Amino acid sequence: MAISLPILISIFGFTPDALLPILGFLIGVMKGATVGGAVPAILFNTPGTPDAYMTTLDGHPMALNGQAGKVLRVAHFSSASGDTFSDIVLILCAPFLAVMVEAYLDLPEKTALLILSLAFISSVIGRSVGKGLISMGLGLLVAYVGTGDDFYPRLSFGTQTLADGFPVATVILGVLILGEVFPRSSAALRISGRSAGSPTGAPAWSRAATSACTAPTSGGSRPMSAAPP
Repeated sequence: MAISLPILISIFGFTPDALLPILGFLIGVMKGATVGGAVPAILFNTPGTPDAYMTTLDGHPMALNGQAGKVLRVAHFSSASGDTFSDIVLILCAPFLAVMVEAYLDLPEKTALLILSLAFISSVIGRSVGKGLISMGLGLLVAYVGTGDDFYPRLSFGTQTLADGFPVATVILGVLILGEVFPRSSAALRISGRSAGSPTGAPAWSRAATSACTAPTSGGSRPMSAAPP
């Protein structure tokens, strides 16, 4: 969007009549990025954008079950419609909510809301509340790095790179992608270790591998044979 904006201004000009085409193009780019982030989340269990993380919970299992086309269509429709609806609600309600928050909530109430939100995140992040608290603490530690509202760098160790802080999108995508790479790598290492430990040198076939090979494909074709060559 930052690259396309100067190009659009040079084409349509800096006039009130150019507002609608430029704004429409930028909205289309944003919607396309939102929809595109769901594609790797569904097919590879790796979200392309931070807001596509929840798509991996239902989308990838459905893709493994042979319903990739269906879940991609649902994701495209829900992403475009839900994002548009949230934009409209934000434009209409944000000014009134901001006035209400500043009028009725002081510093103690805002602090209580922050503590409540952090406690909620740590409790629903997984089955273990302790692991949720540790994950939340690590996230806060990463968020502390950078320059605050007082223009004083925190945890920068005197370097300008850390003084700017970590980009939020880069951190979120890095955590989500590495969280998918490590389990797959460990599973591949276990399979290779079983193959190396087999007395005949043939791969060690487990019940999970057999069920994965005999699962129906998305095209409705015949399942693969689970017997090793």
